[in-house]
Amino acid sequence: MSAREHVTDVFLALDFAGDRIEIYQDKRLISDYFYTGQQVRIGLKRFGFPEKLMIKVFAYHDNDPIYLERYPETENGFASRIEKAVLIAQWDVIT
Repeated sequence: MSAREHVTDVFLALDFAGDRIEIYQDKRLISDYFYTGQQVRIGLKRFGFPEKLMIKVFAYHDNDPIYLERYPETENGFASRIEKAVLIAQWDVIT
């Protein structure tokens, strides 16, 4: 049995700065999040462990009329970026 057979899920963890983020698989929206300052995590098992995803980050502007507990750091009045992307494997424990 290979190590891959013991992986029960893989999570995509994203830190981003912007108004919102959308995640697409084969041009189909599979997940979206508004910016809260917290990390976004999405389990990839339910989507068949895709090898490719398209991620759109929509810009937050300093003058947007929204309230946030923590605002994204802006440059030239706006923020639209992925700051960190990590894949996290979840494994079965075999004793």
